[in-house]
Amino acid sequence: MKEKALIILGGNSKLISKLLEYNLFKLYKKIILISHRKYNGKLNFEIIEFLDPKLIEKTLENIISSDQFEFDLIISNTPPQNSDFQNSNTLEWSMATLKIMKMNSLTKKFRRLIYTGSCLPLLPFYHESFYKTLKNNEMKSFIKLDLRLNKNQTYIILPPLKFKSDKRINLIFDNYEKWALILKEELSYNNSIVYPRGIVGIITKILFFIKFRKI
Repeated sequence: MKEKALIILGGNSKLISKLLEYNLFKLYKKIILISHRKYNGKLNFEIIEFLDPKLIEKTLENIISSDQFEFDLIISNTPPQNSDFQNSNTLEWSMATLKIMKMNSLTKKFRRLIYTGSCLPLLPFYHESFYKTLKNNEMKSFIKLDLRLNKNQTYIILPPLKFKSDKRINLIFDNYEKWALILKEELSYNNSIVYPRGIVGIITKILFFIKFRKI
């Protein structure tokens, strides 16, 4: 039986930083973090930093060519809303999720593949922005996948997140720590779409059904 390895695209993500606080080596023999910037976290993983976004597909192909492992992939690479999307490198990196969704010959080689999305595209009155358009296109692209043939793929619709240490009261926000645990658990599940919890989750499901006519 092959050992398991995990690849994470977006090593500097706040959500990923909390995920990596768990001992993922209980689940994986090898963990590889990929970032287009300098990686700022723990160094007990294999690190690929300053990656040219144009080389993502080739890099992933090279990694999974190993016959020693079966691979899982987490894609959590979208830059924050306040990023400079006029920067060509940032823009190219932000498009990685959309491009990977269209690489069927690549995605079918993974045991599990998880995309981290956002509930933002479902909010009709939230101001328009490049970030909102980008996350909307990601969500639509995932819905268009034939999930009967792509049962290894999961799309997590994240609510707005803050750190648990942030004591400001906000009924819409959830915390990174909780969703890092959910993300870890989803590596062992096979859900197609993961919704927020509680009242935010109910509203998200309603808005999702209105937009896509499916749950």
